[in-house]
Amino acid sequence: MNNNFFMLLLIIVIPIGIWWWWKKRKNGPSNNGGAIQKRREGDEVWKTIKDFLKSNNEKGKEIVESYVAKRPDPNVVDRTLPKDLQKKQKLEIKENKKLEQEKKKELKKEGKTYQKEKPKELYVVLFVTRTSKNNTEDKPRAIECEVKNVRVPNGKKNQTEKKIVILGERDYETESKWILPIKTAEENKIKKEYAKQQKFKKLNIIKTVKDKKIKNLEKDPEKLEIYNQKLKEKEDKKLLKQQEKEKREKVKWEKKEIVVKTKK
Repeated sequence: MNNNFFMLLLIIVIPIGIWWWWKKRKNGPSNNGGAIQKRREGDEVWKTIKDFLKSNNEKGKEIVESYVAKRPDPNVVDRTLPKDLQKKQKLEIKENKKLEQEKKKELKKEGKTYQKEKPKELYVVLFVTRTSKNNTEDKPRAIECEVKNVRVPNGKKNQTEKKIVILGERDYETESKWILPIKTAEENKIKKEYAKQQKFKKLNIIKTVKDKKIKNLEKDPEKLEIYNQKLKEKEDKKLLKQQEKEKREKVKWEKKEIVVKTKK
């Protein structure tokens, strides 16, 4: 009787448990726990370009490459930019301040107060597309977007979320002039970091091989002594070579000094 009751209970409980688990999974992770899915920046850029193509009724297009850069604050010099672009920015800031002062004076005469606009979070996306059918690449293009903080529908009070608004297409030549130097600098930095990592990796491998070799040689003191002797000879040769080089450099500079004195 007890066994039958237990089996009946399992038949009722298991389907309810499965249904509850399936519903919870469908609704996604709760706010209290679980992995909150976040879209990567690359995904957002891809989605923005796709939205732009859709609004232009451009079908069958693939995104070949893209790069996004934040439009610099017109009132702040971006120190990450090359020196010539920084200089250009300084002149633009100076000109903007001059225009702002003139505008203030005009409004004051009219009895109005000047209200400075809040800085906008603007981004420019450079991208290249191609037609899927024939793999023909289109000309590179640029679009400008604004990231706005908007109120979450049916959300808590003062709860906001980021929303990307496409402002429209921009002149590629104009935008690429300030974006491409940033892109190049960023790529060079990544290359340097990668080369640095590879160098350390190589040194660690060499060190590991040496350590293993010494560990194996420690078992045979005679072989270890020969190895250390060879290592010492190698270091002595290296030191001697360096000393000879320094000596040659010294003689070279002494000759130069003699020539200078003779001329005098």
